[in-house]
Amino acid sequence: MKSVVTKQALIGLLFFSISIYSHAANPPAQPTDTIVSGNIALEDIVVTGSRTARLLKDVPVPTKVFKAKDIKAIAPSSFIDVLQYILPGIEFTKHGSRDQLNAQGFDESSILFLVDGELISTGSTSGIDFERINPDDIERIEVLRGASSALYGSNAIGGVINIITRTAKDPFRVSASARYDSRDGQKYDVAAGVKRGIFTSQSGVQYRADKSYILADQFEQELNVAGNTTWNINQKFTISPTENLSFNLTGLVNLRKQHWTDKIDFLYNSYDVKAGANWRISETSDLDVSYHYDKYSRDTCLIKTENQKKLPIFDEDMHHLRAQYNLNLAEVHLLNVGLEYIHDNVASPRLSSPNDPGEKSVNNKILYGQYIYKVTPKLVLSYGGRLDKHSGFGLYYTSRLSAMYKCSHVTNRLSYAEGYRAPSLQEMYFFFNHGAFFIYGNPDLKPEKSRMLSYSAEAHWNKLTLMGNVFFNHVRNRIDFTYKGTDLIYTNVSKEMRIFGFEGQANVVLPYGFGFRASYSYTYDRWKATDKAGTEMKLSNTRPHAATATLSYGHNFSKNYRLASNFSTRFLSDLKTGRMNSNELFEEITYPGYTICRLDIENHFYRNYTLHIGAENLFDYKPKALAFNSPTSPGRIIYGLVRITF
Repeated sequence: MKSVVTKQALIGLLFFSISIYSHAANPPAQPTDTIVSGNIALEDIVVTGSRTARLLKDVPVPTKVFKAKDIKAIAPSSFIDVLQYILPGIEFTKHGSRDQLNAQGFDESSILFLVDGELISTGSTSGIDFERINPDDIERIEVLRGASSALYGSNAIGGVINIITRTAKDPFRVSASARYDSRDGQKYDVAAGVKRGIFTSQSGVQYRADKSYILADQFEQELNVAGNTTWNINQKFTISPTENLSFNLTGLVNLRKQHWTDKIDFLYNSYDVKAGANWRISETSDLDVSYHYDKYSRDTCLIKTENQKKLPIFDEDMHHLRAQYNLNLAEVHLLNVGLEYIHDNVASPRLSSPNDPGEKSVNNKILYGQYIYKVTPKLVLSYGGRLDKHSGFGLYYTSRLSAMYKCSHVTNRLSYAEGYRAPSLQEMYFFFNHGAFFIYGNPDLKPEKSRMLSYSAEAHWNKLTLMGNVFFNHVRNRIDFTYKGTDLIYTNVSKEMRIFGFEGQANVVLPYGFGFRASYSYTYDRWKATDKAGTEMKLSNTRPHAATATLSYGHNFSKNYRLASNFSTRFLSDLKTGRMNSNELFEEITYPGYTICRLDIENHFYRNYTLHIGAENLFDYKPKALAFNSPTSPGRIIYGLVRITF
């Protein structure tokens, strides 16, 4: 292990030394690129790809950005709605009370979700609670596809999705919205922003309620989809006493009640406090420090008992400290180096066995860095590395090497990246009676490891943007269930996972106020297993083909009225995969594909008033047979939304 760490660290040092020498020998001229691109997205400021604020066009790592206007055009009822319509290949399914995600061969445990660059606690599992994210509070979403552990550590094998929340930009702005649908679903949001002198404040409150329902198919199978009552409260302060110094403080509260049965509610409560400071040391360098405390709990509430007795399921406390130094020399040499410390503690009866009662915790000490070298205006190189010292498995080093080359209208990006995923506390210590069987954790689990190679190309013209990305991801030590008699135990599967994929996107501005955006994703997941008869069969849960498309229209009929509409569709193909029958033999099963559409019509009056009228699942699609990956929509839902902004 030490030799591997040393070898990769030396590669990074060599790369850094060569670039510094070439800069000294041939100092480039000061940047004079002041061209304003016809595609405004190129001038977006992004932070996820390099962990520092940079123009999207200058980031060597493939990054997608979706703005608030893209999200508002969907008029989403939840964050899940947002993800499904902006990213191809994203599929959500229900597993008991939890929402599960599948994206290009990876589940939610292998995709890292961040809010303003900060981790989101997951309880004892590896997947986040998607209901904690308020879609009305999103300013933009930055998406990195593929392994990104060199900067972000565990869970970033399949990519990073960073949700940037809204910040006040005007002296004073207040907005309020109300959404109601044909199934009595309700959502209300109020936000206020103030920016005066050295002080900035952004406040928000959201209330959301939706009813439970039961999906039934033609074979009389049923699926209970629980309703929720949710409160989201957020407050963000920024104070800048000087031009070179700023402080920020953020508080987030999410209180959710999931209506599981007429006797049981599940209570999900989370409280976040984030504090940080930025010190601009000089014209070329600055220092960021931050602290994040995240408390997340889940309880069973027996609503028929006196005082509605609560039984704890888990209670998590996560502390995250980070300090990062950034150096920018004339936009030619960019270096950032950081230290992190993460302590995660979970108390849960499901993690306590007779031989090992009590709370479980892990801690992680991290050193990371990234160097970006602009060799010429057309060529950019980047190397990043991260050394983790995890209390569960010791030292682990990951790296990423990227190159970007621009020629004419085309930007090419080539990247090699490593990823890893540390076992969750549930996977290590689970001791759960599922009724007919037990599920056991395994404290001897090793982290999942991945290596990814990707190439992407983007072409920009005045009214047309084309993007394509091809990748290969090789995953080892995959964590999954295996049988131990009639029980299940988490283990590292010996079979390796190989995923090949392609993703394409086109954006075009059409005449007469029309626009069109389409995305397509192909994934080949070469995950196979062998049954007791020696039959080998593909076991992937990933649909090979997926696509999204949006046709938009907008026109100002007068200075006081604008009409906009968006027709969006999602397509997911059939899935052929193997399933083990009662005789422990594989048989091939086909899960049918489906297409779901939505329509939103947006009316703007006098610049301050907006009325949305639309339909989710426009053509009332319902699966003929329920399966683990069936969409959970109850059918067509008509909605209306009113928004007032001052």
